[in-house]
Amino acid sequence: MTAGPYAQAYDPYRRAGWTGVLPLPAHRKKPVPRGWTGSGGAWPSFADCAAWADGPEGAGNIALRLPPGVIGVDVDNYDAKAGAATLADAEARWGVLPATWRTTSRDDGVSGIRLYRVPEGLAWPGELGADVELIHAGYRYAVVWPSVHPEGRTYRWISPSGLTSTAVPDPDQFPPLPDAWVEGLTHGQTAEAMPRNALADDTARAWILTRPGATTEPCARMARAIDQARHDLTGPGSAHNAARDAALRAVRLADEGHAGLLQALTVAHGAFVANATRPDRAGAVRFPSEAAREWAALVTSAVNLVSANPTGQTSCDCAGQLTGLIVSGAHPITVGATALTPPQPDPTRPPPDPTPQTSPEPDQTRSRTSWWPRNLAGVIAGQEDEPPPAVLARADGARLFYTGKVNAILGESESGKTWVLLLAVAQTLAAGRTVTYLDFEDTAAGIIGRLRALGVPDTDLTRLHYIGPDETLHATASDDLREHLDAVEADLIGLDGVNAAMTLLGLDLEKNKDATAFAQLLLKPLARAGGAVVMVDHVPKHKEGRGKGGIGAQAKRAMMDGCALSVEVVEPFGRGMTGRLRITVDKDRPGHVRAVSKDARYVGMAVLASDAETGAVTVAIHGPDLAIPGPDKAAGERLMLMEAISDHLFENPPKTSVSGIALALSRRKEDVAAALDELVGRGYVDREGTARGRGFAHTLARRYFVADDLTTPEPSDQDRNHSEPPGTTPEPPGNHSRNHGAGPRSSGSGSGDTPRRGVSSGNHSGRALPEPPSRDTVDLVDGRRIDTRTGEDLGPAFTPSGTTT
Repeated sequence: MTAGPYAQAYDPYRRAGWTGVLPLPAHRKKPVPRGWTGSGGAWPSFADCAAWADGPEGAGNIALRLPPGVIGVDVDNYDAKAGAATLADAEARWGVLPATWRTTSRDDGVSGIRLYRVPEGLAWPGELGADVELIHAGYRYAVVWPSVHPEGRTYRWISPSGLTSTAVPDPDQFPPLPDAWVEGLTHGQTAEAMPRNALADDTARAWILTRPGATTEPCARMARAIDQARHDLTGPGSAHNAARDAALRAVRLADEGHAGLLQALTVAHGAFVANATRPDRAGAVRFPSEAAREWAALVTSAVNLVSANPTGQTSCDCAGQLTGLIVSGAHPITVGATALTPPQPDPTRPPPDPTPQTSPEPDQTRSRTSWWPRNLAGVIAGQEDEPPPAVLARADGARLFYTGKVNAILGESESGKTWVLLLAVAQTLAAGRTVTYLDFEDTAAGIIGRLRALGVPDTDLTRLHYIGPDETLHATASDDLREHLDAVEADLIGLDGVNAAMTLLGLDLEKNKDATAFAQLLLKPLARAGGAVVMVDHVPKHKEGRGKGGIGAQAKRAMMDGCALSVEVVEPFGRGMTGRLRITVDKDRPGHVRAVSKDARYVGMAVLASDAETGAVTVAIHGPDLAIPGPDKAAGERLMLMEAISDHLFENPPKTSVSGIALALSRRKEDVAAALDELVGRGYVDREGTARGRGFAHTLARRYFVADDLTTPEPSDQDRNHSEPPGTTPEPPGNHSRNHGAGPRSSGSGSGDTPRRGVSSGNHSGRALPEPPSRDTVDLVDGRRIDTRTGEDLGPAFTPSGTTT
């Protein structure tokens, strides 16, 4: 059965902070299940929502009971209804409402429910006026995306900018309802049905400290509340009102099971005192002691309100379904119980037997969770050693990715990351094995087109299982994925587009907690299926601010327990061109890949060659210490030294002397001088006399790689994916790769230090090398060295004094 709106979207809503996620009948706006709305209604747990999603309710619409502290202004302005006029009249009295999120199924630009944050516990009327109602936690609910209206329209979210959005809004991010509106609608009266406790300050502090996770790091929801408090408490509005809302929101989140209450209150306290005592602030300026007393009173008031009106939530759902299921299953709590009113024993259950219990018989012992110590006998006996890499073969046979672990390919946009993954796919299929490909950025036609261009026959493509998710990993989707993985036992599981995948699942790329949640929800279950998981991730565009791992939270790097390879474009690839990708180790926890890399880092060079007429592609990942053809071993060592010198000049300022290079590389001066002579003679390095006539200084003209002196044999159709690892491909028709264009173009070298020259379409693999530029073919234009034959930019020109011309 196809998942309906509720089954599809309940989990993203809960993770965004909506606790009252209720089911509706399909294509209808009512009724919701009894007992979950109104001032006395209960709040559903994660288990309640999951049960609805898995039952017949999962096919129906989705309704949101607004959380305490949020109000909806529901405007009807269609047919004979005139809600727009009522809203305009109220704005004339109390001021124009700020732009906010709106849920609607209509296209008139006015109708829908506008949502704002408000203080808890106030008495709100049921309507603003004709055709405008007010919705809050004790009154009605909002029907939301992806529900379907009885007339066939789909509900959608309109962002504050007025655009339709596929994101689920965070209720903590709604703008506050202006004070004039709050006063005009409630006159400051509290809701009669809203009880309050009368705890003293010390008892309120004890309540705070007894909240589960109160003294630990804030969870995602609490962290967002802290950010919102900082924003509100540094704004121009009422410091008292902002502090009241911050304290109440943090306490309410703690009541719902979210961690980090003490830190949230500490941050808000400091921000409030700083704001209230600021000499230049408008209105009354308080002494620090006065502000501290005011804050303490606000916190106690928040605890009295929340403790008397608990939501009954049992766990924090910030990490999504997995955490919710684990916590709610392991720690069931009676609905309505708080630290002030602990859960009462079930009168129908017999009292516990005070007799000491003996250990059960072995066959009665329950199965243990992952939190129970493992039996290490197999590991100690050497029967469970870490396996070596088994996927993605280099030309010398070395493998680069581990099975049963999470591996990664990291690089800038258009750096060839997907081509490297498809090389692993082609090799795996050619070996008669199975591949599952989770694609969050391309299409099935695009991936099949690339693999065919790589030479993969259709008979092998039958063992490729392509998945292109366009919905969150709700319960039904999770079951589908698990069932597939159990059935096919894939040897390689590719995940193309980590950032897009996290966004689809409603996770924040910059949050470490969200990155950890992504690993728990998707990556670890994929790895447990037994195959090599290889994910493709972006790195920041500018190398200066780039650290280890991909874009976003550092916890993304901790996801990888296999090998992570970084891909850098040396020469771009296109139809009729030869591209080069420099591959280095970013992370290798088991260590096997570093062992076959130069200086435990440089894995090798991927050489990608394309036939301009047929589109046929050959590729090989050459190792860093290849044997050079011919009997002269010294020649091979000289070429390796030439590449090391090229790397040094690329990463360091120009005008480097022979002695300086020899010292930096710990090599003999005469060997460095000989290698430099060849680099200068072939146009890779420029040599100039120094200002005082003391020898020569050297500047890199273009980078040299050992692969420049190697040939890549053209594989036959029979052994394209066997004797020579397949590689990247020019863009076939219908392929939505980000590598476009076959003509000469400039490409960033990846470091930001030296501009890359344009690369012509000659194939440097198995064909004649292009003639390097000579001094007779180089001209100076606006301080740049230009090859007059090709128009290629060879970099900046320097005078003997070291300044640019």
